[in-house]
Amino acid sequence: ADGGLKLPYPEAGRIEYVGPGGEFTGGEITLQGEHTWVIESPGYAAYTLHFEVLPGTTVLSFSIYLIPDDGATRAVLRWGNTPEDLDIMVLPQGVTTAGGSPVVWAQRDVFTGVDTIPPPTNSEAEPPYLWWGLYPDEECSCTDNDGDPSTYCDATCFLAAEFGNVKLSIDRDDISHGVDDGQGNIPNSPEIATMRDMLPGVYRVYANVYTFPADAPEPQFDSEVLVDIWLGDGVNIFAVDTVTLPAGTGGKWFFAGYVLVTRAPVCDGANEKRQKTGLLLCHSWYRVGGVVDTPRGVDFWPVYLELTDAISVDAVDFSRATYEVYYGGSCNCFGTINCVCTDSAFVLRGQVGPDNTGGTEGW
Repeated sequence: ADGGLKLPYPEAGRIEYVGPGGEFTGGEITLQGEHTWVIESPGYAAYTLHFEVLPGTTVLSFSIYLIPDDGATRAVLRWGNTPEDLDIMVLPQGVTTAGGSPVVWAQRDVFTGVDTIPPPTNSEAEPPYLWWGLYPDEECSCTDNDGDPSTYCDATCFLAAEFGNVKLSIDRDDISHGVDDGQGNIPNSPEIATMRDMLPGVYRVYANVYTFPADAPEPQFDSEVLVDIWLGDGVNIFAVDTVTLPAGTGGKWFFAGYVLVTRAPVCDGANEKRQKTGLLLCHSWYRVGGVVDTPRGVDFWPVYLELTDAISVDAVDFSRATYEVYYGGSCNCFGTINCVCTDSAFVLRGQVGPDNTGGTEGW
C-alpha cells in the first residue's frame, strides 16, 4: 500500500522498467508526497521502500536488492554516497565443533572444492575472518556452478570450517558509491554477508572504511550507514534489526553487533531462531551499534565459576547454580542474588549442569 495516496499498489506509484540497453520499457505514476512501497518477487523476502517525492522532483532512482528467502542468516551493509568504498566483515570467535574443539577455518575454492588454510589476519593469536582480502586476486561475487538459472548462484569469496558445513560468504562487494552509472543514476549498491550452518560461538559483524594504505587517517564514515540483520531458520528468513550509524560520525570500524549460536532445546528468546529444523542449535542477534578502534578491540574470554562452602569442606551441589551473561556496561550484584546491569546487552541465561558437584565450572 502507498502512504502518500492511500491507494493500492501499483496504481499508487511509478516504477520505470529498464531494458538491457537502459531503455525505458514502462512504468507506473508517482505523485508528490511520502510513499511506502513493498517490492516482492517469488523466492525472495519482501523489501519495504520508504521515500518522499518533493515538489519539482522529476526522477528518483533506487537500487533494490532482494534477499533470497532460503533460510540463511545475512547481514546487509547499506550506505550513501561517501565514502566510496565500505566493506562488510564477519569475525568468528570461540567457534567450536560438536566435540568442543576449536574450529579450523579454511578458504574454500568454490570451483574445485579444495580447502586451504589462510594465514592469520593480523597475528598468530587471531583466527582469520571473512573479508574481501581473503581473495585479493578475485572479485567477491557469485557464479552459476550448476548451470541452472532457477537456482541461486554460489559465492566465490567465503570462509568455511575445514571438514565441516559452516560457510561464511561475501555475496557481493561494492567499491563505487556516489558514482554515476552513466545514465544519471547513482546505484549505491549494498554489500552482503551470508552465514550458513553456524556452529556454537560468536560471529561479529563489522563495517570498515577501506583505506590505502590501511593506516591512512582518511576517509572515515561520512554518510549514514545501515546494517540490516536477517535471521534464517533453514527454511525462511526474518528481518530482526537495522543498526544505524548517523551521518558524520567519523571513525573507521563500526561494530554492528554479533550473532550468538548456542546449543539449546528451545529457541524462544528475543531475536532468536532455530538455526535449522531438527538441530538443537539456536542463534540470536545482539546489537552493539558503536564505533571501535579495531575489530579486536573487545574480546570474549572464558569465564569460570567456583562455588565453595564457607563452613565445611564438603563439595557444593552445582545443580542449583544459575548464571547470566551480559556484554558491556556494568553490573551490580552486591547484597542480592539478582544483578542489576546498566548499558549491557543480555547474552544468555543458563544453569550449571547437575553432574558438576564441586570444583570449577567454565563456559
